[in-house]
Amino acid sequence: MIRPFILAFLCLSLSSLGQPLPVSTSYWKSEPFLKEFNGSYRINANIEPAPSSAERGLLLEMQTLMAQGERAKTISKLSTSSLLKESALIQYNLANVYSETGALDKALVYYKKAIDNLPSFRRAHQNIAYAYYRNEEPLKAHEHLLEVVRLGGSDGSVHGLLGHCFLEKKQAEPALRSFRQALVTQPENAEWQSGLAQALQALNRPAEALLLYEALAKKSPDKLGLQLQLALTYYELDQTNKAIALLEFLRRRDALESQDELLLGTLLIGDQNVLIGAKTLERVMKGEDFKRSEEALNAIQYCLAQNHDDLALKLHGLIKKEDLSAPELVRFRRLRAQIVLEKTPNIPEGIAILKELITNDPTDSHSLYLLGQQQFIAQKPHEALLLLDQAIHTEGTHSHTARLAKVQVLVSLKRYGDTIKELDNYLKERPNEERVREYLETIKRLHSAATLSAAE
Repeated sequence: MIRPFILAFLCLSLSSLGQPLPVSTSYWKSEPFLKEFNGSYRINANIEPAPSSAERGLLLEMQTLMAQGERAKTISKLSTSSLLKESALIQYNLANVYSETGALDKALVYYKKAIDNLPSFRRAHQNIAYAYYRNEEPLKAHEHLLEVVRLGGSDGSVHGLLGHCFLEKKQAEPALRSFRQALVTQPENAEWQSGLAQALQALNRPAEALLLYEALAKKSPDKLGLQLQLALTYYELDQTNKAIALLEFLRRRDALESQDELLLGTLLIGDQNVLIGAKTLERVMKGEDFKRSEEALNAIQYCLAQNHDDLALKLHGLIKKEDLSAPELVRFRRLRAQIVLEKTPNIPEGIAILKELITNDPTDSHSLYLLGQQQFIAQKPHEALLLLDQAIHTEGTHSHTARLAKVQVLVSLKRYGDTIKELDNYLKERPNEERVREYLETIKRLHSAATLSAAE
């Protein structure tokens, strides 16, 4: 049946465009990074205090041991030195050696000591940031990377990692600038190119991001996380067939998370491959470890909006209520009402659920809108108007939809003057909706014709 009040259906996004892709573990062993890290052992005489003769002597001994690959002896030498307690330089070098051996927690301890002793120690800020990032603490890395830049640091790794930290903080503009700065000194670095693509995507510039993703995916077809970003970008740009093909490829490689498989299922349904799409959704939602309740509810909503009511009902039955948060449980129950009311308008079960939800939360604009919709179907326009007015005044998620629903009720009552007021109010808040503006002009013509007819 035709769903009343829906002027256009905006497809629900079933998967975000992914969390920021982390810097790959291989980066920490790459030539550009190792070159910068090894260079960080050198004293920067322009901005750091000159080492004492005792410090210089110990560092020469350290250099000899490191050249022989004796890192354990180097650690022993530095950690037992009487200079360690007060010398930022020795603390820093010990931290560096710990970092090289992968003992990041110990490295962090001594980087912190070095910074406490010498707050302007740029190399220490830089390398503690690297250690924090490798230790999966990007937000802590962020503050030190900013300090490095403030102190004049401009290494590609600094700006590149800073870009990733900005992405973690959902700050796309500074992320974009950081990645571009990183690519000045490391133009072929795939990590920063990928970061640049993610920043462009976050800034609603997916077409530009797509060019980068396609080039990167061609160079590195084995990087499945990158392939997933490419698939999601195809999806964002409505290149559905390409998105489906790539998601299916990744599924066969066992490289999809459950929320991405849900996206694949819904895309298949939208592409008229309903049977395969339905099987995909069912298989994912039946999984013992499946916990993506919000995405599952989105999938059910999508199926309902695509007129697959029986499938929506079947999927609804697969949801584990015990896994739902309080807001998700409300949505779960509302979806049940929507499904049964879609199959049988004004069925008592659906009406009872909506009334209960409204009793529990009188500002639930979605439930108010749905109940108003049912009243209109039952040819009770005045009761419908009361409910829709409540939905509008709650200023909730469905207030705008409720206003358009109210317009339809008013038109059915031939109250064209009131209809014009409602459409004007709608367009004040959403001035770019041309279809609504065109509809307003149609109503104005009807109003003029009705006024002339009444005058005659």
